[in-house]
Amino acid sequence: MFMIKLFKCKTIILIIIFSYLNAYATTLPENVWDFLDNYFTGERVSSYLNFNGVYEINLSNGLRVGILRNGKLSFIDGKGRIIENISYIPKKVVNRLEYLESTASILRIDKDWNIYHFTLNNSSTISIDSDGVLFNRDFSK
Repeated sequence: MFMIKLFKCKTIILIIIFSYLNAYATTLPENVWDFLDNYFTGERVSSYLNFNGVYEINLSNGLRVGILRNGKLSFIDGKGRIIENISYIPKKVVNRLEYLESTASILRIDKDWNIYHFTLNNSSTISIDSDGVLFNRDFSK
């Protein structure tokens, strides 16, 4: 009985390890590399995982970037640090954000369809659509 339990335990551990390694086995699509080359020139990919078509990439500067298989932004997480390069955000969106929050800094960016959600260092979140129209503003976080 002990040997059967030990065998099941080893089998489960091996499945977990191979599943984990399989996430790293896929290579990044060219669209994802293009996004990284365009907006994060000189940064090295430390590690990455593919979760349902979103490539979660850890960069050498400490940022965690989520890029869809088609090369479009999903999210950028500064992991508590300020995100300074926002050249991948449309100018209309950046202008509106700067108008609304001229002194706050960005800690995280999430993109859903055509809406950018910004988490700021002043404990607020702002959502702006790709045309620069304010979608939501929350000061409670």
